[in-house]
This record gives sequence, C-alpha cells and structure tokens, in this order.
Amino acid sequence: MNRAWHTGIAIATADWPNRGWSVLADFSQSDYLEFGWGEEDYYQAEKESWWMAIRAALWSNSSVIHVIGVQRPTTDRLYADEIIEVRISADGLRQLTEAIEREFKDRAPAATPVSLSAFPKPNHFYSGKRRFFFPRMCNWWTANRLEEAGCPIASWSVISSGRVMREARGFAGDSKR
Repeated sequence: MNRAWHTGIAIATADWPNRGWSVLADFSQSDYLEFGWGEEDYYQAEKESWWMAIRAALWSNSSVIHVIGVQRPTTDRLYADEIIEVRISADGLRQLTEAIEREFKDRAPAATPVSLSAFPKPNHFYSGKRRFFFPRMCNWWTANRLEEAGCPIASWSVISSGRVMREARGFAGDSKR
C-alpha cells in the first residue's frame, strides 16, 4: 500500500502463522494489521516539519514500527492512496511474517507509546531494531519485506514509494484494488 511517499504492508491476522506472537494480542479485534517503519521522532509526530524530515534522512536515528489494526482492507480503512494485493506462497507468508517479527526490538510499545489521531484505533508504535537513515528508509524496509516473501524486487535499489508500487504492480498481476 502507498500513502503519499510512504509504503507499508497489510496482512490478515487470520493468516498470521505464528498464532502465539504477542503483538497479535494487542489487536485481537482486528482482521488486518498494517505495518509501516520509520524514523522514531518523525514518524510519531502529530505534525511533521521539513527539519524533522532532513534530520531523519541524514542522521542515523532510532526507528519504530507503526501497527494499525483494521477490520477490512479498504483504501479508506488503511489510509492508503493505492493498495496492491500481492499473492505469495504459504512459505513466502511465513518468511514475511517472521521477517516482520524480527524487526521489533521487543514486544512492548515504544518508550512513549503514541497513537496518532489521524489513524484509527488501535494503532501503536513499537521500537524497531534497525537504525533509520538515507537510503534505508520506509520504502527500502517495505521492499526488503517483499523480497523476503519471495517477490522479485531488488530492495537494495529502492528509495521511493513510486518504485515500490511500480515493482509490486509488475509481480502482482491484475490484483490491483
């Protein structure tokens, strides 16, 4: 899915292979979980600034994973400009979900839990393991997860959301919604 210059991944909770993953309990009423990754301060800000964006890109900073629980995967529910449904194998799904689980520093919400008002509840930020810096930003993170799921995308070359979406359209076939 694409929202402005940000991309993320949504997965049906019923399809999550590791039923014991503790984050699922935080979203027990949700049918889908949307995952995004970003720089800790910028991504959690109610109002971003250009200075925050420059700082996020040019200095290595802590990251967070934003998880949004939704009932149905529609554009308005996922707050996305575009959704591309990518079908992957059962093994690809297992690899994708394991990769997402490994991205969490720990299961607890970030030190200062934030739920942004622009998003539906529940939505939580969790501390990420990786450092955020250019060119390793949110679209690189999404491309890496897709690559780990077996999708033919060269994550090392991805910077823009447009590139992620163009690549996804190519391997998703006619499943665009």
